[in-house]
Amino acid sequence: MLDKKKITEEWFERAKHDIEGARLLFKEGHFTDTIAHLIHQARR
Repeated sequence: MLDKKKITEEWFERAKHDIEGARLLFKEGHFTDTIAHLIHQARR
């Protein structure tokens, strides 16, 4: 079983991916609903 530190690191990495995905979509001016969802997910 993964320890808490490893699990936390994995979730932070996922949040970084969500933020980067939102940033790319925003830059292109597309899918504002998806941007909102990704940012919401990253905050959790």
